Amino acid sequence: MRQPLVFPPLLFVLIGLFGCFIYSTQWSKWVLRFDLVPQQAYLNDIAGGDFRLFWAQGELAGLGRPQDAYNATAIMNAAMVENLSGIIDVRPSFYPPHFILMMEPFGHLSYPKAWHLYNWSSVLLLAFVTVYAFTGSYYALPLLLGFGGLWCALSFGQNSIFLTTLYLALAAWGARHERIGGVLLAIASFKPHLGILAPLMLLWRTQYTTVVWAMLSLAVLVGITATRYDPEIWLRYYEVLRDPVDRLIGFNNVQSKHMISLYATLRSYGLEPIYALAAQGVLALVAVQMLWRICRRALDPMLPTAALVTATLLAVPHAYSYDLMLLFIPIMVLVKRAQSFGWKWADFEAVVPAYVLPFAVAPLNQYGLPVAPVVLLLLLYRLKQHSRKDHA
Repeated sequence: MRQPLVFPPLLFVLIGLFGCFIYSTQWSKWVLRFDLVPQQAYLNDIAGGDFRLFWAQGELAGLGRPQDAYNATAIMNAAMVENLSGIIDVRPSFYPPHFILMMEPFGHLSYPKAWHLYNWSSVLLLAFVTVYAFTGSYYALPLLLGFGGLWCALSFGQNSIFLTTLYLALAAWGARHERIGGVLLAIASFKPHLGILAPLMLLWRTQYTTVVWAMLSLAVLVGITATRYDPEIWLRYYEVLRDPVDRLIGFNNVQSKHMISLYATLRSYGLEPIYALAAQGVLALVAVQMLWRICRRALDPMLPTAALVTATLLAVPHAYSYDLMLLFIPIMVLVKRAQSFGWKWADFEAVVPAYVLPFAVAPLNQYGLPVAPVVLLLLLYRLKQHSRKDHA
């Protein structure tokens, strides 16, 4: 009988270190520096990206003007982007008020210190959770450092790294500690559209305690923000919530070359919004059906969460290349399982494209090819096949 194909763990270490070397040598000098950069240096440089807007919102909240965190003019004045008009887009945030609560501590710091702390704390926290979530798989950390999604999220100054930390902790410990899982999901709700399928996963997994604790924890967050910033901030948030929807439907003021959804690809071809949304809806139904299958079959507690983030990225029309940071979870779950069961060709087809996808999105989108949805679909299908192995 043929022996299962298992690779030496050192191979994954070398792959991760090689990827880390490539990205770190070619990427911006602002990313993961050990020293602080003078604030003057940021005035004419795009370093920080979206974090500039997050920091500005936190600063406005710290100055006692939390409702201005949903005012584009106020954000622009605080974010040091006067010299970057047309390069960094300033618009009202669609993040809920408890995200501003999280950003307020950074707003009390000068921008260079905040940017430095934000980068290092996000990466180190994710590295810490990765080591403990994949105990015994020492190649997990090198694969994280060489994953393009990490560097993509850093380059955009996005919060996808922290979001991945929350979902990875949910995958590793949420099934055994449902109360903790509920708290993690409540915190992860700062990016609500990427958690839209989480209630379905919990119900299909009969994790009712997690649902209850998520609702209670979210109620606490809402109460804290209403007490600290005044309940009207939630009304202000509701008023600007329509803006990202209008931008997406009109397909203007969006970074289409970095979008990963089928909807974005079809809109870039000039297809009417109704037809593009219909196609996206069909794909979403396929993703939800596969998620349901995985949730019902899987015995490995990490499989459902890995499937959740993959299915969500397939289903939502508003997703960008930096959101692919979440793919580190299904990639590592598949690598670990393939090392246990033996590698199949289907594992390569799912893992390798997903690992290199984040930094390939922009050039691939120039050709108008819906590569990202195809890669995500292959990844989700492979997770579904692995859920069957739990019963073999």
